[in-house]
Amino acid sequence: MSADRETQHRNADLMAAVRAAARQEQFLEVIAPAEARRRFEGAIDLAPLAAETVGLAHALGRILAIDVAAQTDVPAFDRSGVDGFAVRAADTGGAGDRAPRRLTLNAEVIACGHPPALEVRPGTASTIATGGAIPRGADAVVMIEHTELIETPQGPLIEVRRAAAPGQFVSFAGSDMARGETVLRRGQQVGSREIGMLAACGIAEIPVVRRPRVAVLSTGDELVPPGAPLPPAGVYDSNGAILAAAVEEAGGEAVRYGAFPDDEAKLEAAVRRALAACELVVLSGGTSKGAGRPVLPDPVAIRSARRAGAWRRAQTRQAAMPRRQRRQADCGAAGLPDLGDLHVPRIRCAGDPGPCRIAGGSPPRPWRRPCRCASLPKWGGRSSCW
Repeated sequence: MSADRETQHRNADLMAAVRAAARQEQFLEVIAPAEARRRFEGAIDLAPLAAETVGLAHALGRILAIDVAAQTDVPAFDRSGVDGFAVRAADTGGAGDRAPRRLTLNAEVIACGHPPALEVRPGTASTIATGGAIPRGADAVVMIEHTELIETPQGPLIEVRRAAAPGQFVSFAGSDMARGETVLRRGQQVGSREIGMLAACGIAEIPVVRRPRVAVLSTGDELVPPGAPLPPAGVYDSNGAILAAAVEEAGGEAVRYGAFPDDEAKLEAAVRRALAACELVVLSGGTSKGAGRPVLPDPVAIRSARRAGAWRRAQTRQAAMPRRQRRQADCGAAGLPDLGDLHVPRIRCAGDPGPCRIAGGSPPRPWRRPCRCASLPKWGGRSSCW
């Protein structure tokens, strides 16, 4: 009789679970995306984090924490913009093909990185390479194409066949960036051009806004790490890879916690660790309307919260599309659906603004891609876009 009663209890529990799954009462209330974003942004602190100093090799993509001024003139000296001859412009007046002006060559070649040793006196010229420092006495450069070399018993001469104006082909000191000039502004993202400017100014380290640590957790009994054997009914954890990459794209530092089974105690412990260690927490799984797993925020996030936050669910027509976000003490939490192919467009709406703003950047522009809409039988004839 005892065995029969146990069997009856198990059957009753099973039927109760079947009825609960058939009703699917969770996530039936949705709100518009604009309202969801407003609630979330009102509950989470999106102020940039404190500054940290990094070397130029690690500055790409970071956000400047201060205005940056040039520490030296760029270029630091007057230099030639072409290969040719440093001359006095007055010595070339009236020069042309029919009436060239002859100048004596000084006994030096001015190359990059070598300061000139001789002064350019009236009636003389010095051979100079592109980037070479303009010698004393010279105020212009004549291109080598506009000259002709003449050998004489007294030494080499050049015939100048084009007159030069003062300052011709000369890049003056500070003409690119002047000492003390603000060259980059606080809040600006550092790209390859900015790194070049900083290096040209002799700046080896810069203060940037610290990147927010974003915990990425995947949930589900079916998840298997990529590279491991795939058991029956198993699914490789693509969610974690997608979300971590999206976090890095948005300017955050992804902290990969891995995949966790549908065990409430283990999930709560993992989320608590993530909330304590990171500025944002992103979870995938546990948001669909189907049965078989705990809904993460109810047993975990709500009990962990020290103050109320915004719980966001996007307006959706399919069961697998809800998102959730919540503010937990000093950490924001966001939830996404199980299906990995849904994350790519949705992380642009749910995940990007947080890491981007906390890292000191501006909100990203809307992510757009061409899409097609069709009436799909499996959604009861409702339209779906992909």
